[in-house]
This record gives sequence, structure tokens and C-alpha cells, in this order.
Amino acid sequence: MFNRKGRKDITPPGVRSAVIYSVHINVLVYLLFLVIMIYGRGAVIPYEKELPQHPQHQMSAGMFFTGVVMTYIYVFILFCINFHILKQERYKIKTRNLLAIFISLVFIVMWNRGLMMLTEYMFDLPKPDARGLRGSMVRDIVLGSLVIFTSQISCLNYRRQLIAVEKETLKAEYERARYEALKAQINPHFLFNTLNTLNSMIGFDQKKAQEYLQKLSSIFRYTIQGKDATTLAEELAFTRDYCDLMQIRYGENIKFIFEISDKYNEYRLPPFSIQTLVENAIKHNVISKRSPLAITVSTGEDDTVTVFNLVNRKEEVEAGEGIGLVNLAERYRLKYGKEIEIRNSGEVFSVTLPLIKE
Repeated sequence: MFNRKGRKDITPPGVRSAVIYSVHINVLVYLLFLVIMIYGRGAVIPYEKELPQHPQHQMSAGMFFTGVVMTYIYVFILFCINFHILKQERYKIKTRNLLAIFISLVFIVMWNRGLMMLTEYMFDLPKPDARGLRGSMVRDIVLGSLVIFTSQISCLNYRRQLIAVEKETLKAEYERARYEALKAQINPHFLFNTLNTLNSMIGFDQKKAQEYLQKLSSIFRYTIQGKDATTLAEELAFTRDYCDLMQIRYGENIKFIFEISDKYNEYRLPPFSIQTLVENAIKHNVISKRSPLAITVSTGEDDTVTVFNLVNRKEEVEAGEGIGLVNLAERYRLKYGKEIEIRNSGEVFSVTLPLIKE
């Protein structure tokens, strides 16, 4: 069973567990009793020399049924007592264990005496001798010990499962926090670069600056959504808007090529993934009339999207080198447990991203 957050619910042992365990122990006890009666009786009392039984000591169907029911009730109550005590958080574990054992022993003695009196009254039996009393007490102590042991193991297993779930929850929350921190780095980084470009554009071409600002407002609608994942179609629409901004800035000196298969439109990836790679290519390469830059975005047959370009490195790289690519790789690890593939042959630089089918 899972809760609304998708985490597995660990239910502490209680009445339901007591019912199940009691049935198991009851079946085990009477199967053992049956085996002893069939296969073990001759080893104790040879059949040819069986001692005559008093009519009152012969077990009737009513006595047998009563014994089964009373054994079940006894075991069930003992389980409930143990489970109730062992899950009391206000006591230390050692104190809980000792308290459960002590109260169980008190209950065993009281139950044994009460059951003997009830049996004598219901079936009009004579009072048992010392041997009978000892046998009855030994039986109840053995059953009680089995219940106590099973209860301790069950509660110990519950605590271990709880600790494991808590560790997984803490790990997931830690990774979630790291992912959010990485995602938060993108918007300021992107905002700084685009506003820098706008500032430089205002001085020499106000018309282009106005067009740039309109595109920029469209882009920031996407950035404020705060999604953990987006579809390839949405990411490409955002990337194309970003490419339009760069086209306004660089004109014919930059070219963007999109080779996308529509079948991947609903596949998912972290937001800003493709835009980050396009921005990375622009930031690290010379863009001029003599050395125009062509950036290609294409999907592959193996559920991937690749961004690549011919390498023409700048002598001096802009501030913030490496943040976007490292950030993207880390987000893929945290969100999907997958690695991005980076290749640099010296002539061509490419990054391949896994597309997630959901």
C-alpha cells in the first residue's frame, strides 16, 4: 500500500497481525498434537499395554472444540498485549521488551488458573492432580513463549522497515532539494545573459531591442512555470523562441537547424535542457560573418535528442563557463538516474540527451 506521496506505508503490528499469527500458531500446535498422537503415542505407551482411562478423562468432540477455541483466544489476547506494549514510543525498547515479557507471564498464570476452573465447571471434571497442573502450565508457558518471541521478531522487523523507509524518504527529499537548487541556478544565469544582450542592443538598434524584448517576455512565461519535467514539444517551442532572440542579435552569422521526429513530442526531459546546450554552443564559439555558427538539434532512433555544432573556440570564454552543462548532467542524474553523452572530437562538439517515455 502506498500513500499520496508515493511512499510505501508500513503498518505496525496490531489486531490484524494478531488474528493472522494466532491462526498460524493454532494450526501449528494442533498439527503437532495430531502427529504426536498418531506417530508418537506408541513410543510412550505401547498399544498392547494401554492403561484404561476414566470416562471423565476421555476427550469428547465438545471438549476438543472448546480447547481449540480457548487456545486461539489465549494466543490472540497474548499477541494483542505484546503488540500494544511493544509499540509504546514513550518507553525505551529494552523497557518495552521487559514489560511485555512480565505482563505476558502474569497473564499466562491468570489464564491457566481461570481456564482450569472453567473446564472443571463446564465438563464436570475432577480437580487435576499436581502432574496435570504442571502439564497445563508448561503448555501455556510454551505457547506464551512462542507468542512473545514472534511478537518481538515482528516488531523488530517493523522497526527495521520503518528505518529503511525513513532513510529512503530523507534521501529522496535531499535529492529533491538538490534538484530544486540546481534548477534555481538556471533562471538567474539565463536572465543575466539575456538582459546583458538586451542592454548592448539598445545602444545601436532600438527596433531590434524592442523585438528582442517581446520574445524575451514570451520566454519568461515558460521559465516561471517551475516544472520538474517538460515535453520535448514544449522544450523545443521554448528553444525556438530563444533561437529567435539569438537570430535577432547575430543575424545571418548564426543558423539553427531542427531535425525532429514528431513521435517524440510527448517524451519528457528536464526543462531548459536543449536551450542550455544551444546557449552553451553560442557562448563557447566564434560567431562572425567570416565564421558563422550552425547549431543542429536532431532526434535519434534510440529515444534521444542531440545538439551539435562545428567547433570554433573563442580565445576568451564568457563568464560562467561550464555551469549550464554540469548543471544539466546533474539534473539528469537526480531526476532520472541517467547520464548525458558528451562528445568532443576537436572538430564537432555534441551532447546527446535521453528522452523519457512516460
